[in-house]
Amino acid sequence: MVTNLESRQIAENVRMRMVGHANANVHRIYSHDDWSAITSAINGLPSISA
Repeated sequence: MVTNLESRQIAENVRMRMVGHANANVHRIYSHDDWSAITSAINGLPSISA
């Protein structure tokens, strides 16, 4: 649920209240990287050639 809320750009403090997390460290454990978004961002970078 936390990852889904994060992907919808819900603010961290709102997500924390929604799921009952008392601190950001605990909250971040339940937030997982969206690898498709990371891959997309990397693929969008310009080529670097030496």
